[in-house]
Amino acid sequence: MILAHTLGYGPQSLDWSAEGSLARLLHQAGFDVYLLEHRGDAHATCSQAPGPCDFDAIVAGDLPAALAQIREKSGLPRALWVGHGLGGQLLYGHLSRGGAADLAAGITLAAAVRQTPASRSRLVALATRLLPPSLRLPTRRLEQLRAPLQAAGSTDPGLLQDVDGDRARGLMLDGSADLPVGLLRQAARWVESGSLCDRDDRYDYLAGLRGLAFPLLTVASAGDRLCPPEAAWPAAAALEAGWAECLELDAGFGHLDPLVGRRAEDQLHPPLLAFLQRHRGACHRAA
Repeated sequence: MILAHTLGYGPQSLDWSAEGSLARLLHQAGFDVYLLEHRGDAHATCSQAPGPCDFDAIVAGDLPAALAQIREKSGLPRALWVGHGLGGQLLYGHLSRGGAADLAAGITLAAAVRQTPASRSRLVALATRLLPPSLRLPTRRLEQLRAPLQAAGSTDPGLLQDVDGDRARGLMLDGSADLPVGLLRQAARWVESGSLCDRDDRYDYLAGLRGLAFPLLTVASAGDRLCPPEAAWPAAAALEAGWAECLELDAGFGHLDPLVGRRAEDQLHPPLLAFLQRHRGACHRAA
């Protein structure tokens, strides 16, 4: 089982405390859990010349390497995948580039494949093009400075909606990470173009999913301003009919609520675990 985190947060966002840990929930259910680290993470181990730090490079280089490590350690030919935000988009990237044989099934949480361009996205895109692609923006420090407001019970509509202050503060203090400009630059291009495209806007990763027979559960909420259902569902629609399921959480879930929301235990965890249990046996069989 591989867990993949979203942009602006690190692997620790999936295991930030004993009480609110998706990784520990899955481990207690009997899964061997591996947290993905890629070149966008500060402490990841890459080759001596890893190349650019963007989505395309992670899909082409880091995901095959990580999955090979999991096969070696687990002794199983295939793995399960659970990805939040960017972590779900990375699953789509891997599948789109011919990686379905590595995986038995996947779950994506708030992972957009279609986006509505916004006027401010042009400003973000311009700013990222002016910055060195190797730079990391100090967003972790900014989140740590904002954390006391969350501890006092404030909310961040669309991101944190139904989360108590202590959990929100814990995620911001322990789960946040600096933003690599290279990754941010490609994400800004997605918003500009409206699609999950490569760095040159020549390849649409969603198009690469069309007709693929792969077990997928995709989860979204109308309360998530970064990934409402209409931004997530096209991935399920692209797969061969009958292979994908869509789960719409109520509008009280923001983008980060699947990780720390009060009602994730009731609304998200049961169907997530049920889906994974149905497909875990396929990890023992080569594609």
